[in-house]
Amino acid sequence: YNNHRVLIWNSIPTTNFAEADVVIGQPDFVSNTTNNGGISATSLNWPQRVFADGIRLFIADTSNHRILGYNSIPTTNGALADFILGQASFERIVSSLSSVSLVQPTMVSTYNGYVYVSDSSNNRVIMYPFGPQNVGVSAPSKTTSRNITVQLSATGAKEMLVSTKSDFSDAVWEPYSSSKSMVVPSGDGLKKIYVKYRDYANYEGSVLSANTTLDSTGPLGEISVVSPNNNGYVNDRNVVLVINGNDALSGVSQMMISSNSNFTSSVWESYSTSKNWILSEGDGTKMIYIKFKDNSGNVSKVYNTSVILDTTTEADIESINNEVYVEDKVYKVQPIPTIIGTGESGSTVLIKWEDKKLGETTVKNDGTWSWTPDTELGNGLYVLSIEHTDQAGNRVVKGLSIEVSGNSTNTGNDDIDYPPVVETPDTTEDKVDTDTNILIPVFITVGSLLLLLILFFIYNRRREEEN
Repeated sequence: YNNHRVLIWNSIPTTNFAEADVVIGQPDFVSNTTNNGGISATSLNWPQRVFADGIRLFIADTSNHRILGYNSIPTTNGALADFILGQASFERIVSSLSSVSLVQPTMVSTYNGYVYVSDSSNNRVIMYPFGPQNVGVSAPSKTTSRNITVQLSATGAKEMLVSTKSDFSDAVWEPYSSSKSMVVPSGDGLKKIYVKYRDYANYEGSVLSANTTLDSTGPLGEISVVSPNNNGYVNDRNVVLVINGNDALSGVSQMMISSNSNFTSSVWESYSTSKNWILSEGDGTKMIYIKFKDNSGNVSKVYNTSVILDTTTEADIESINNEVYVEDKVYKVQPIPTIIGTGESGSTVLIKWEDKKLGETTVKNDGTWSWTPDTELGNGLYVLSIEHTDQAGNRVVKGLSIEVSGNSTNTGNDDIDYPPVVETPDTTEDKVDTDTNILIPVFITVGSLLLLLILFFIYNRRREEEN
């Protein structure tokens, strides 16, 4: 070690005083200067021990308080060391006591994943683990683009492998960096990034991984308006929207709703499955537009729905058995009358008497309706209620009075109590029979009087005889 060098024979010498093939620490075989050329990756100062693990070479550079490492056995004189232990750099020597420093190391060896160094002047043995330390990798949890940046960390790393394949078949060793831009495979879903570091001794660390979810597709969704009759009609500007957004990868986070497709003056709000909404003024078809945003920031296409706002309705009775309807008039009709009216297309018309349903019909597309009972109505007076209810739920009630008379044979049914039958004179008999029918009660009355007089006479005679 006094020559401040290490000699290497490429094969085991077989003769005495064999010449070495390579010298380390000096530029040639005739130099022996301490730290020849200055303290560097090639200089030595009283080296005391050498160790080779079959691949790497370690030299205990004792008086420089360091271990020089070579990733392969040097084949040229004055070869540069690849890595160093005990010092922060090749060009600076510090004698101190810490978890990484050395003072006059005299022995070096490797075993079971560690480099062992006899730190003589510090009276200890230090174990250096193989490979970089404090390693890590992170990727954005979600991304809308295939282009991402991976964050990397490792102490003592010289190189790294970064790939989306676990076997690193598409990667090559590259200089260590704390970040790397890369492209993940196409197709939405979970993506895995694999990383491995290598230190200056070419010891490789274990494989690390990080996950990211590629989400480049906007949410799906739909919207509808609660309609009282489930028919697309409402009769109030205040409505409830039913909202359904779905995003399998990252979930729906926000929504934007508007009454116009440009979403003028609308803002993003937290996603909800329902929302109170006020329709614009004026009856007619109203449009509602919605779009969704997922937790990755993707925005959906625009979805829409429509509803018909109808706050008023009109209805009337036109005629009864072709006789023009006049309010408050009582119409005399046969047992099967026909009532005709007008109303809003699609409206339901209920014909009721004393809250009992007599019949039902629907206003046709031309705005007219008619109703004729399936069976005869019983004779009597009916004060009817004609109820018109349109598709939005608006209701108009009209009154109608009819008096049924004629040869009705209907005695009613269990559900409807028909008015009492009105007896009408029989006009089919001749005049003579009618006169006879009138005289019969007169004869009966005269006979009764005569009988009373006879009885009174008999009674008085008996009283006189007794006296």
